[in-house]
Amino acid sequence: MESESLKTARIIFLYKKLLNGYKFSVAEARDLIEREFGPVSLRTVQRDLKTLLDLEPMLYREREGGKQVWKLEREARLARNLVHFDKNELLSFHILKAHLKVFRNTAIDEEIKRLTEKIEQFAPSDVFSSESLYWDQNPGQFDYSDYDPLIRRAIKFIERKTWAEVSYRSIRRETEKKFVVLLRCFFQYRGTLYCAAYAPKHKSHISLALHGIESLEPAEGFSAKIPEFDYEKWASERFGVFYGPRRKVVFKIDKA
Repeated sequence: MESESLKTARIIFLYKKLLNGYKFSVAEARDLIEREFGPVSLRTVQRDLKTLLDLEPMLYREREGGKQVWKLEREARLARNLVHFDKNELLSFHILKAHLKVFRNTAIDEEIKRLTEKIEQFAPSDVFSSESLYWDQNPGQFDYSDYDPLIRRAIKFIERKTWAEVSYRSIRRETEKKFVVLLRCFFQYRGTLYCAAYAPKHKSHISLALHGIESLEPAEGFSAKIPEFDYEKWASERFGVFYGPRRKVVFKIDKA
C-alpha cells in the first residue's frame, strides 16, 4: 500500500494547480501527477480528487468539450488566504448570527450591530432559520462533527440560490433516490439539522435531514420557475406541535 504522505503530496499538488487557475479532466490530472511523481492509475487519481472534493466544497465538475473537467471556483482562488473554519465553525457563525437577531433594538443594539458586521465577513447571507431556534431545547441527538464538508457545500448552494442534484437516503425507508432541489435554509428540530428545499418534481417544499444527504452536485442545465418562500408560513403548515393554543384536530388515515 502507498504511504499517506505520498497521497497527501499528490492532493496538495493538484490543489495548488487548481488555485493557480488550472482545470483538468481525470486523465489530464494523471498526466500532471505522473510528470511530478511517476506512474499512477486513473482510479487512484479519481480517489485523490474525491478526497479533495470532501476537503474543498468550492471544487466542482463541469462538462466542457465533451469531457468532465474539474475546476475551483474563482472566489476560492481569490480567497485562499482567508481564515479556514474547522468542524462546522462556519455553520456555527450562521447560527450565532440568527441568535443575535433576537437582541436587535434592545439596550445592547449597538454592540450587536458591531458583532454582526464582524460575523458577516465570514458568514454572509442568511442560511439558518432563526424561527427554529426555540422550538426545542434538547442538547442534541446527532453528532455532525464529520459533516463539515457537506454543510459547507449546502451553505454554498443556499447562498447562491442554484439548483442541486441531491442523492438522498431515506432514514425511515432505507432507500436512496436522486432528484433536483433548491436548498432554502437550515433549521433544527429535536436535535437534528434539516434543510428546507424546493423540489420541482413535487412542486412543493420538503425537508431533508442533513445526515440523509449522500451527495450534492450542481444540476447542470436544469431550469425551473422558483416560487416565493416564507419559512415561517411553510413551517406552520407542516405536521408537528411547536407552540400555540390547544386545538381540536381530526386525523384522516390512509388504509394502506
